[in-house]
Order: sequence, then structure tokens, then C-alpha cells
Amino acid sequence: MSPSEQAVPAKANEAEAPAPAGRKQTEAILRAFHEEDALGKSYDWGLMKRLWPFVHPYRTLFFAAMSVVMITAAGALAQPLVMRWAIDDGVASRDAGVLMRGGLIVAAIVVVSQLLSFFQIYTIQVVGARAMADLRRVIFKHLHKLKVGFFDVQPVGRLVTRVTNDVDAILELFASGALGAFGDLIRLVGIVVAMLILDWHLSIIAFLAVPPVVLLVRAVRKRSREAYRDIRAKTARMNATMNEQVNGMAIVQAYRREHAAGREFDQINSDYRDANIRSVKYEAIQDAAIEMVSAVCLASIILALGYRQSSFGTLVAFNAYLVMFFEPISALAQRYTLLQSAMAGAERVFGLLDIKEVDAAPTSNPDDGDAGLAFELDHVDFEYKPGVPVLKDVSFSARPGEKIAVVG
Repeated sequence: MSPSEQAVPAKANEAEAPAPAGRKQTEAILRAFHEEDALGKSYDWGLMKRLWPFVHPYRTLFFAAMSVVMITAAGALAQPLVMRWAIDDGVASRDAGVLMRGGLIVAAIVVVSQLLSFFQIYTIQVVGARAMADLRRVIFKHLHKLKVGFFDVQPVGRLVTRVTNDVDAILELFASGALGAFGDLIRLVGIVVAMLILDWHLSIIAFLAVPPVVLLVRAVRKRSREAYRDIRAKTARMNATMNEQVNGMAIVQAYRREHAAGREFDQINSDYRDANIRSVKYEAIQDAAIEMVSAVCLASIILALGYRQSSFGTLVAFNAYLVMFFEPISALAQRYTLLQSAMAGAERVFGLLDIKEVDAAPTSNPDDGDAGLAFELDHVDFEYKPGVPVLKDVSFSARPGEKIAVVG
């Protein structure tokens, strides 16, 4: 290097040096740079309406699957009634033919329901996959419409997460959540009606378990929503870091920053792990509490059955409905968790699609033939994102014929 050349090199032994005082500030800046927007609603009907145009082309399959859900729900509700008829008419009159016919009817209902369930699951998976493929295509085309300045302020990994992880979260809602919740609601309403018809006194005991469950879900849903949104943000940050490290591997190795990069990734990985653990904790609390409430309710009803004058078939049917009563409640609580993840993903995806074209900063073309100009930066500050400084009070100058290399 000639005497006129100046350089500001990065330290080769930075990975082995103790943590500098500014490292925590740098890490805080990186976290702020990767941070997402404010948390939205637990359930945003506007986001759901924006998803419908992607499902609309496949509405025939969607409504066919919805019809199958109603048929299978009706079949499940009919089984306890068939059991009551078979027990009361078959056992009481010692008629083996009634028991045989009842068993065959229940078996037929189960077989047909399973075949229809296969059709419903396959159909809704196809609808979800096609709709989300269209959504990915729209996101990809939208990214090509944005000006280059937009990509200067967005980590690549975050954009990759929008097209992959966030869309997959929405797909999971279609595959396992939307129609499943619809079927659970139908079953729950049917079970309530059937229980009231069989024995409204015992039904009241079962219904007393509903308010605690509702209060529990309301208490958990806010924290669950925050946890799933945090997972989306941590996923974006991890993808961005991996993209930067892999693309810049030559620089990382050249300046012996393998250990420093490893420490940075360990912190990001730990944050991602902790976010997932928090979401699992809230889901586990919710499921365990619902199971506890259902067990107490079941024990109370069994105790009350001893004081009721009902046929044995009615008791068997009511007990079957009681077990079924808590299944859709627990399933709805679990599907609510899927809804949280999908809402967080949709919030991020449509937030990206709402971004308009970024106006390019005005530029000028200097005269390449004029090499006699000096260059100077005097106390320069720069921010990609407001409040997150990238350059702070940077000053240097280059005289004609002089070269400046800034490395870091």
C-alpha cells in the first residue's frame, strides 16, 4: 500500500478479545432493526376478509368440504342416540336382533364418517395449498414492484420469512383450523340440544363448566397472541442473520469472526427457543385447565346420576354426550392457538403488501472527468430506520489522488 493510502482495518483478533463496551449497544441496535410493528388485534376480521379473494377461485371445493363437515358432525351426534335405542329396546326386552341392528348402524356411521373425513381433509388441504401458492405469487410480484431503496432498510431474511413461514402459518389455519372449528361449533350446538332433551337437570351441571373455560381462554389469548407474534419476529431475525452470515462467509473467515458470529447466532437462537417455549407454556396451561374442569364436571355428573331415575340407555347416551361435550371445547381452544399464529402471519404478510412503491432518493451523476475534487464527511449520522443509528458522528476526508478504505 502506498503512503498516500489510508485504511481503517477491522481487528483480526476481535473474536478472541473481551466484549467491548459498545457491543451491548450494537446488539440493541440490531434487535431494534429487526423488530416488527405493534401488535394487532387477537382476531382481525379485516385480515380474514383479505384472505377470501385467494380462496374464492376454489370456493366449490371449499363449500363441498364444509358440507362434509356438517354430515360427519351429524353422524357423530347420532351415535349415542342409536346406542340408547339398542340398549333400552334390546337389553330390556332381551332382543338380540335389536342389539345387532344397533351395532351395525353404529359401525356404518363410523365407516361412512371416516371416508367422508378423508375427503374433507384432502379437499381443504388442496384448497389451502392452492390459495397460499397464489398468495406467495402475489407477494413475489409485489416485491419486484418496490424500489431499490426499500431493500436497503429491510433484512433479506425478513422478506424470505414473509413468503415462507408466515404464509405457512396461514396455510395451517386452512388445513387444520377453519373448517375444523366450524365442525366443532356444529357438534357443540348439537350436543347441547341433545343433552337438554335427554336430561336438562344434568345438562345444567355440564354447562356450569363453560364460564370458567371462557374466562381461561380470555386470560390466555392475549399472551398467546403476543408469543406467536414474537415467534414470527424471531424467525424473521434468524433468517436474516443466516442469510447475512452465509452471503458474507468469506469476510467472516477473512477477519476471523467465526466465534463472534457464533455468539451472535447463539443469542438469536436462544431468543427463538424462548419464544417457542413461551407459546407452548400458554397452550399447555390452557389444555391442562380445560381437562381439569372437564374431569371435575364429569365426576359431579356421575355423582348426580345416582339420584336420577333414568333408563340405562339414557345414562349411557348422556355420558357419551358429556365426553363429546368437552372435546369440541378443547379442540376450539387448540384451534384458537392456530388462529393466533395465522393472524400474526397474516398481519405481517398484508403489512408487506400494503407498502407502496418507495420513492428513490434523488441522485446526481458527477463528472467522471473531474478528478481534482476532494471528498469529506463531516460529523455524518445515518439511519435506515428512525431511531436506530447505523453511522454516528463519522468524519473523514480524501484529498485528490488519495484512497480511503473503511472496513468493518
